[in-house]
Amino acid sequence: MRFNRPASRIPGRGAAHPGGGARHVGHTGVLRPWRGRGLARALKTHAAHRLVADGARTAHTEAEAANAAMVAVSSALGHRWGRGHHRLVTGL
Repeated sequence: MRFNRPASRIPGRGAAHPGGGARHVGHTGVLRPWRGRGLARALKTHAAHRLVADGARTAHTEAEAANAAMVAVSSALGHRWGRGHHRLVTGL
């Protein structure tokens, strides 16, 4: 399969943050031309596998409620809305 890849751009990124009590899968992003191809799911899955290899048994992630695509990816991978984290915003 051939993709029309944007010149010299990485199509997506993800991160696994092991250590401490909080294991975090985050900072997942995919460039618009590459969306809808399963890359975000693959990146989040890879990050989760890295955490498991590091000994994690649970992990958390974050997504804006309005970002339906990322909420769907995270939900499909077993993440559920949790308690205790609220984003506070103020005008400056």
